[in-house]
Amino acid sequence: MNNTTTPATIASSVTTEVKTGAVMLRGSTDEYYAISDSAGTQLASAHLGHALSLMPGAYHAKLNNIAMPVQVDAGHVGEYDSGSLTVKAAGSDYYAVLDASGTQLASKQVNQPVSLPAGKYSVKLRNDIRPATVAAGQSVVLNW
Repeated sequence: MNNTTTPATIASSVTTEVKTGAVMLRGSTDEYYAISDSAGTQLASAHLGHALSLMPGAYHAKLNNIAMPVQVDAGHVGEYDSGSLTVKAAGSDYYAVLDASGTQLASKQVNQPVSLPAGKYSVKLRNDIRPATVAAGQSVVLNW
């Protein structure tokens, strides 16, 4: 199921049932998220708001180059909310979202939102950098 496996015992004349679960990242933008295993191998991807069926286990969901742990339980949909960030500014420049080490994670045109997992980021527009904290299910606007 979406490149995941689980052990199963098969016996003749007996129905073997293997239950899957699902994970879904929700967000307010039209972006994709990916699911990876513990080795970092991408297994599947989907639009925000669409569930991915997987075998039960621990995985990582990656949204805009930011990994977050997710758990898949048989028969359940694990739902995880992202937040969004928008830089409001005149013009048509692009802003960058950076992690604590200064690595660029995402970029968008000003006045356009980007979905991010909850966390603390730096936002760069032109030569100016400002801090931003994104909370799950919330929209953050930085007026430049």
